[in-house]
Amino acid sequence: AGETATTLSSTGTPYSMVVDTKNIYWADFRNGNINITPLTGGLSTFISMLNSPSGLALASSAGILFYAVDQQPGEIYSVATAGGSAMVLPTTQPPGTFALAIDATTIYFTGSGSVYEMPRGGGGFVDIADGEDPLNLAIDSKYVYWTDYFAGTVMRTPK
Repeated sequence: AGETATTLSSTGTPYSMVVDTKNIYWADFRNGNINITPLTGGLSTFISMLNSPSGLALASSAGILFYAVDQQPGEIYSVATAGGSAMVLPTTQPPGTFALAIDATTIYFTGSGSVYEMPRGGGGFVDIADGEDPLNLAIDSKYVYWTDYFAGTVMRTPK
């Protein structure tokens, strides 16, 4: 309260972001980068480059960042927060993916009018909420939550 807003980065086209104790990780949708910016501000660096990165999820205790590519079919990648080579998760090609959320065992993601889940290490995905237009995604210990942009609703389903 009472603190002035501070610009931490002014490059690219920020799309989604996650934060840990030291950095903000953000998807630069237009330029195709996953960037890291220190919480104190300063120079942004990138840890991965590909077309149209969208949703991000962070397993901060494991030092792994998961991100999605908004294409048909979509792909979900993982990369160490310290940088390195990104690995595409083995899956049955999920539809274009917009938002991600993870827990200890599962990745939840949105795309093509549904909410899906799959094992965190990859594998087949399951449609857990069909016929929606999910935009944002969040989880807690019991539920998966999302916003339905066109219906103007906030929805949930049990994990």
